[in-house]
Amino acid sequence: MIYVYYSLTQKYFFDKKIEKISNKFLGEINNYNFFQLNTEECSEDDIINLCLGGSLFSEKKRVVIVKNAIFFESDKSAKKYKKLLNFLNKIDQTDQDNVLIFFFVYKDNIDENNIFYKTCQKNNVILENFSFKEYEWEAKIVKPFIKYKKIDICDEGIKILSERTKKDFALLINEVDKLQLYNEYISLELANKIVSVPVEENFFVFFANFIKRERNKVVTSLKELLKNKFILPNVLLNMLINNIRFMYLCRFLFLSKNNFKEIAKKLNSNEIRVKMSIQNLKNIKDEDMLFLLDNFYLVDRNVKNGYISYDLALELLTINFLNK
Repeated sequence: MIYVYYSLTQKYFFDKKIEKISNKFLGEINNYNFFQLNTEECSEDDIINLCLGGSLFSEKKRVVIVKNAIFFESDKSAKKYKKLLNFLNKIDQTDQDNVLIFFFVYKDNIDENNIFYKTCQKNNVILENFSFKEYEWEAKIVKPFIKYKKIDICDEGIKILSERTKKDFALLINEVDKLQLYNEYISLELANKIVSVPVEENFFVFFANFIKRERNKVVTSLKELLKNKFILPNVLLNMLINNIRFMYLCRFLFLSKNNFKEIAKKLNSNEIRVKMSIQNLKNIKDEDMLFLLDNFYLVDRNVKNGYISYDLALELLTINFLNK
């Protein structure tokens, strides 16, 4: 039997799934009947040879797990695995009785036109998507994980944890590990202090204050961003200028009678970002955007010549703009 599991955001659950698979079909894992491969480290011949082999020293099935099954991701990748595709097309019921093949695909969606996908559908392969919808994250992942870790936290604290981890299981693990350091009840106030606000969210708060020239808020949000070195000054400086440059390009294309979708396509971005950037244009003048781009060129040149540090460059650019 062949199984295909796919997800990008939740690939951390694959290891748990592999453990369940081995326990169900083999009991205790052994080197004779349980094989794990990764397409980055093996050829298609390796996969086929293991799938063709019988179960050794046991009446139990042979389990072959193929991680990072890139041939499901695009036809370009699939063309490199013609022999494997041919094998899957010809695999008969006898082979399927002896071996269980599991493909793990690191992608949230599989193109239905993909030749491997079509082959799987034709051969009644079991496909399962591990990805979760936005609204399912708290109920299906965060709450059960909190319960499993035996953390005593208020409902509002769980909501904060859900909102700030945003379908990122690696980030959830990190934040839950921090919560576990506290043996006391986690109140809303404590959860607010412990659970980190995502860098992107902090940056957009800073950027919104920056273009409006709200001095006190700019200083506060800048300190929040640089606190504990979650983001380096050089990265923040580049993020700031890239967003100004993006806004300026959006303005030019919008005035040239392009709609949001056309602008997004031309700038290789998404419509939501384009729409937000155009809405933000009301908070900043054209001359101010050009002023920032010119100043960035000057401070960047001074940094690269070793005259000033990125910390000072960011500070100078911010002060010059706020005082303009």
